[in-house]
Amino acid sequence: MVMLKRAVLFFVVLLALGSTYGLVQNWNNSYTGDNSTYLPVPVNTSVNFSISLNQSQNVTWFLNTTYESHDSNVNSSSFIYNFTGAGTYKVDANSTYLNVSENVPWLVDVYQPLNIVSYFNNVTDSNSTTFNLSWGKSVYFNVNRSGTVVNEFWVVNGTLAYNGSTFIFSPEKYGWYNITYILNGKNSSKTLSWGVEVYLKVTDALNNTLIFYTPPTRIVTLAPSVTEDLFAVGMGKSLVGADPYSDYPPEISTMNITRVGGLTYGIKTEVIVNLTPDLVIAAKINPIMKINKLRSLNITVLATKSDNISEIMSNILTIGKIGNKLALARNVTRNMTQRIDKVERFSSSLSSIRKPSVFFVVWYPSLWTGGKGTYVNNLINMAGGVNVAGGLDGWKIINKEVLISKNPDIIICSGGMGATVCSNISKDSVLSNLKAVKDNKMYVVPDPNIVNRPGPRIVDGLDFFYNIIKQNLIPTPPENTIFTGKFQDKSEIREKLSKILTYKPVFEVENSMAVAPLLLSNRFPVIPGVVKKKATRLEIKDVYRYAATVALSHYFFAKEVIIARGDLDVDSYAAISLAKKKGIPILLTGSQQLPQVTLNAIKDLKLKKIIIVGGNNAVGNEVSEELSKYAETERIGGATRVETSIDIAKKMKPDNVIITDYNSSTEAAVLSSLYKVPVVYVSQNKLNLVIDFLKAYKPKVLFVDVSPSVKKRIEDEI
Repeated sequence: MVMLKRAVLFFVVLLALGSTYGLVQNWNNSYTGDNSTYLPVPVNTSVNFSISLNQSQNVTWFLNTTYESHDSNVNSSSFIYNFTGAGTYKVDANSTYLNVSENVPWLVDVYQPLNIVSYFNNVTDSNSTTFNLSWGKSVYFNVNRSGTVVNEFWVVNGTLAYNGSTFIFSPEKYGWYNITYILNGKNSSKTLSWGVEVYLKVTDALNNTLIFYTPPTRIVTLAPSVTEDLFAVGMGKSLVGADPYSDYPPEISTMNITRVGGLTYGIKTEVIVNLTPDLVIAAKINPIMKINKLRSLNITVLATKSDNISEIMSNILTIGKIGNKLALARNVTRNMTQRIDKVERFSSSLSSIRKPSVFFVVWYPSLWTGGKGTYVNNLINMAGGVNVAGGLDGWKIINKEVLISKNPDIIICSGGMGATVCSNISKDSVLSNLKAVKDNKMYVVPDPNIVNRPGPRIVDGLDFFYNIIKQNLIPTPPENTIFTGKFQDKSEIREKLSKILTYKPVFEVENSMAVAPLLLSNRFPVIPGVVKKKATRLEIKDVYRYAATVALSHYFFAKEVIIARGDLDVDSYAAISLAKKKGIPILLTGSQQLPQVTLNAIKDLKLKKIIIVGGNNAVGNEVSEELSKYAETERIGGATRVETSIDIAKKMKPDNVIITDYNSSTEAAVLSSLYKVPVVYVSQNKLNLVIDFLKAYKPKVLFVDVSPSVKKRIEDEI
């Protein structure tokens, strides 16, 4: 009964006190001055924690669950603590009455106060807050701070850029930048700000340095190519003046643009000055005196050059940088690079025998064509073709005789009257016999500017050549290994040779002395009974001049040349394999006198070595002495053509050899050219020399026009 009374009394007490903080009437702290239970407090701060009670009670104070103090039968209690170290503390006041307890907790977050100790950047190496920075470079910021950090970050022109106390700023564009460092603590913040002026420094094609602080908004272009560059990178709206030939993109015709005169001396300086441009973009074609005149008038001029596609893309990137359009410029050049790579992967996969020869022409009857150093030549080569004018420098007129000897697989007509040029060539009594004309492989460039204008559309020109060349590849010839046995006769390989020559350009030539240079131009003479297709007749009146023409057009960069007599074909035939292996031409000479046309070719070729084929009777000492004035000379020659041919063959250390009759054989010369196999002449009285050579080198042998008795003797001996 007593226990029941006590339980009822306890229950009544609880109802009277309430369910929440029934024992504690109030609580407070001296730091915030109120009943807050979360206190962010700087270090070395003393705080008085206190509670007031509904009636006398016992109060125990704890710090981080550790007992600190106790008050008995009190109506209020307090606890003072000095927080000397940063960290999180928990203070508890625990009151008890009649076995009922109630706890008041405080959470104290003690922090170190924020302080920016120092700061610097690596550009000025100091705490400077305003400075200049060259575009393309980076600046490193560092803030040394103390205190308890909640967060810290960097803002560039109002946009969050990075978190942390350090920041590397690499501006994508040039111009003015406000850079702010924001440091937040528990109950305070600090900021630092820098003003950075990023400028663009450009070195142009004339080695002049240009400085830009803001992108130009009034631009004049002096050539169509740079006008196209400007529009390609999205800066066309800034164009206020241009040359009269800038006609692309088409929207240019609808713009209010002042024409500032021709590409060269027609440039109107006064008109340009009146346009008040902040940038003039010039091209290589513009006279330097005009550029210097504009600069003397304090006009900023960017001089460009575009001798190759790499320089074209460099111009696009430079103009993109100047206009703060680098991302767009990179997209343009990336697209160009991808298209170029596709074409070059195709062309690099082609063997030389599959590459068609191309003649590019812009006028008729003067056959103007592009050689080395022109975009046309570069585009043809990149697309997998062979420019028949590749031996010429720059833009030249090629004569009909040379063009006939080249006999191109493809003719491409350009210029403002490309279709008319192609039509006139097809109707020309001489040129109508060209292979390209007969095979109807004549094409017209739809817009000459895609191959002649060094701007972003140059890749359209490359694609144009690529598509034509791709559909006109030389078919892969049949298997060309004919040396399948120790001994073979020409009769065994004639059918295979006939198939191979089906894929080759074949000509009728009357003078056998023209055969060697013809073969070195990758053209072939008719072989009766072997060549079954119709051949083009080639009129060669001067074999010395023809050999010189082939040398200069096909082997302009050769450092060696072979000299053989021009009145007897045996030595030049014997030298074909050596010339093919070395990639050098054969020039012809008289026995006792060097023709002027041959001498001129030797001077033009800038040779290091001249190989004389034949003994003193074939090429006399006077000729040899004359040749020694222009390069080192070496003579390969014996008493007769047999010894000379053997000496040439020894130079090549052959695995295969062609043995032919003492008299010359066109068929042997053709086989020698096709397979780079030496020709060795044989006669009854020199047979032992040939047998000794064959025993020493052990090559496979192909007999061409050799008598049965000589053939049997060789087979028996070997």
